[in-house]
Amino acid sequence: MLRNNAYMQNFLMLAPAIAKTRSFGSSTGDGRVGMVDARDVGAVAAEIALSPAPHAAKTYWPTGPERLSYADAAAVLSKVLGRPITFNPLTFEEQKQAMVDAGLPEAVAEMNAQALGLFAEGDCDWTTDDVPSLLGRPARTFEQFATDHLGRSPEGSRDCGQR
Repeated sequence: MLRNNAYMQNFLMLAPAIAKTRSFGSSTGDGRVGMVDARDVGAVAAEIALSPAPHAAKTYWPTGPERLSYADAAAVLSKVLGRPITFNPLTFEEQKQAMVDAGLPEAVAEMNAQALGLFAEGDCDWTTDDVPSLLGRPARTFEQFATDHLGRSPEGSRDCGQR
């Protein structure tokens, strides 16, 4: 079983706002998260599928190598993009409304806002060595993730980081 922490790819949904406003908001507060690149989770799953017997009845908790707040992520994005990116803390209600405004049903927006509130409470402030121990290489850092996705919006266009 894989019980990974939050995906770095969630930042791709913020790409249009970052490109347009050079900022993004979230109700994560100062909470730190051991975000993981979904590509690393996929590689771990493939490794387990290739040789399942040694992993029977085991649970893995894939994370990246670092615990970052969203303000830390903004600093990394600033470095990668070569311009200041600002993190704006949101309240629970502001977060929920932003998700509704983006087209999520209210019930889903509320559940997602609650999940981000758990980040603020420190619920995801952990990392493991599961990715490197299973793959024999380090897990991707947030900077590697951001560099790999430079200029890509969630829809696949190449203009997101270029404005």
